[in-house]
Amino acid sequence: MAGRALLGASTQLRYVTVDSVSGDTARKSLPQNPLVVIKMLELVLGVDS
Repeated sequence: MAGRALLGASTQLRYVTVDSVSGDTARKSLPQNPLVVIKMLELVLGVDS
């Protein structure tokens, strides 16, 4: 259940990032920086770690 929510959030985040940043930058940075993606997900989901 949590995995499905994370997958949905990451998919949504990817579209938001591509929209707000240059598409090339988003596509290059997302897969190469998993920690950044996780941090952004925590911010989006309101997770306190």
